[in-house]
Amino acid sequence: MSEKRQQSFDALLSALQETVESHLQSINQIQGTVTSDQVQTYTASAMSQQEEQADIRNNMQVALESAQAELANVRAYEDAVIAGVQPGAFVETRDRIFFIGSSQRGIPFGKKEIVGVSLAAPAFAVMEPLQKGDAFRLGNTEYEVEDIY
Repeated sequence: MSEKRQQSFDALLSALQETVESHLQSINQIQGTVTSDQVQTYTASAMSQQEEQADIRNNMQVALESAQAELANVRAYEDAVIAGVQPGAFVETRDRIFFIGSSQRGIPFGKKEIVGVSLAAPAFAVMEPLQKGDAFRLGNTEYEVEDIY
């Protein structure tokens, strides 16, 4: 794996892992609140608050599972042999590095930003036939492919 690919991949994995850990921490905090509230007297108000906290915890659990799935999805591309704009490829432009195969939000990476592009996104269809040196437009922004790795 090239050094650029390894560094980009490590940054992406790190951001995804931080998201997973943040969700875990939030769930643990909510769980602690629900557990301590269970010793309170069960008034209508207390029961309503507990139900609300349980809903929040369930929503956080769904977000955690989604983040874990995204992390596993990206890890599956780690050893991909890249021969063009394909799942697992990084497409580098002047301002951004697009990672093909993830819907990851933009993360800072040096002077650039790594942005995930889902395989179902129209942006992937635009980029898929491109090679180094080709130009493409996403929205109102024109990009030139500086490298693919």
